[in-house]
Amino acid sequence: MKRLSFMMLTFSLMLLGCGNKSNEAATVVEEAEEQAVEAVTEKVDTLVSDGIAESFADTEEEIAADGGFVAYEGSKNYYIVETSAGFTVLRALSGFLRETDFIRGDLNRFGMGTVTRLKGGFTVEVDVQQCMLTERMAVEWLGDRKLLKPRDQKTYDGEEEQLP
Repeated sequence: MKRLSFMMLTFSLMLLGCGNKSNEAATVVEEAEEQAVEAVTEKVDTLVSDGIAESFADTEEEIAADGGFVAYEGSKNYYIVETSAGFTVLRALSGFLRETDFIRGDLNRFGMGTVTRLKGGFTVEVDVQQCMLTERMAVEWLGDRKLLKPRDQKTYDGEEEQLP
């Protein structure tokens, strides 16, 4: 629609210029055309770059602020956390977590990071060892490294639990 009105403006200017010197009309038409192209190009570039930036920002926020539920508290500050992308095995470096805590942070990336316990708002530094696992794979990862609770580790290793 805008292009059609621009073309009509150009045609009108050309008609007006027919009675005058054609160089002056051509110059006016060229200037109007350049201004219109610049305005349209600038608007399109802005819309495209804003749209891309917004979608990347949303994606990064979702990844960085993924939430989870502490499903299992192992030994030596190791935990299994259930996230929307699967199960994550992490080690708390400062502070502690409890089973049933809801946490938010970098849960689907390997390495050092921080998580926040939603109840109380405490921040805990963590090292994500494994992420995006099935529940069984997360338990096996801890069990193979002897990081389950002592009673659970005995069961995992196939030893019968001694009753008092």
